[in-house]
Amino acid sequence: MDKLVSVIIPAHNEEKYLGRTLKSVFSSTYKNFEIIVTLDSCNDKTEEIARKFKVKIAKCNARKPGVAKNCGAKIAEGDYFVFLDADTTISVNGIREVSRILEKCDCYGTLWVRPYPGRILAHLLMFLKDMTFLFHMYPGSNGLIFCRKELFSKLHGFDIKLYRYEDGDFTHRALQYSKYKFISNNYVETSIRRFEKLGYFNVMAYWVKVYFQHKVGKNNGKYPAIR
Repeated sequence: MDKLVSVIIPAHNEEKYLGRTLKSVFSSTYKNFEIIVTLDSCNDKTEEIARKFKVKIAKCNARKPGVAKNCGAKIAEGDYFVFLDADTTISVNGIREVSRILEKCDCYGTLWVRPYPGRILAHLLMFLKDMTFLFHMYPGSNGLIFCRKELFSKLHGFDIKLYRYEDGDFTHRALQYSKYKFISNNYVETSIRRFEKLGYFNVMAYWVKVYFQHKVGKNNGKYPAIR
């Protein structure tokens, strides 16, 4: 029997994207999954949209993605976890491939990413990002992290002190216990709203700065929400 996959979606005021994301999960060819939407300080129609889809609801009031992910994981019943950003969709065979990989090996990782909408410059930048993950130059994430429940427990989840870079912190700590796996035959499609609002160069420069700040312990700055 297929293992239960818990898809955990943290959401802060994601009324513009959450419906699209949930539709992609429900379109999956892998059917043994549950969806948990964690509402973090929402004051728009995010909760209304989540309830229309009849998914599990968790709530927190932290404005920290790591707290929201951990909150959802607390009520997750699956053997495998998929943490999916609220503005990121997954291909129809994505969950099936994640389950197949986790059944075969003790690993964690992410999927190939495409931009939404598909701007040429965004495609180029995301392709370069995919290459760094594919060739294991960096154990990163693309709006999605998958892992076994046991690994999540070993790591005590995401760092609840962090306002940003909680994914990078998680994927680096996970290397102590598990292997990083990059799935390139399935994909996620993530919003480029940050690029379009703040500028491509500014966003890339910000990511690089945050990475090095985290390396030297200066990792708790705010991550501005773009809605």
